[in-house]
Amino acid sequence: MDKDKKIKIIVWILFIVIWAGLNYYIGARIWQIFGHFIPDYQYGYWGGLAFLAVSYIIGRLQNVFYWGKVSKGLYWIGSYWLAAFFIFS
Repeated sequence: MDKDKKIKIIVWILFIVIWAGLNYYIGARIWQIFGHFIPDYQYGYWGGLAFLAVSYIIGRLQNVFYWGKVSKGLYWIGSYWLAAFFIFS
């Protein structure tokens, strides 16, 4: 494997780790605020947050291969989460 491929892989791994960590941090802070109102829905909350976190990336990847209502919807949902992400952080 050449040096450029290794660097790209390292950059993508760092991006994913940082993205996941920031989403977890924001999700944990939101859960601290609203968690006592909905304690029985913890798994649903984290599942929804994971969906929001990956929806923009999946929507953009789907846009390359298939442009349809699903990819457009994921793109819009992810865009709104990305905006909220920057507002909350």
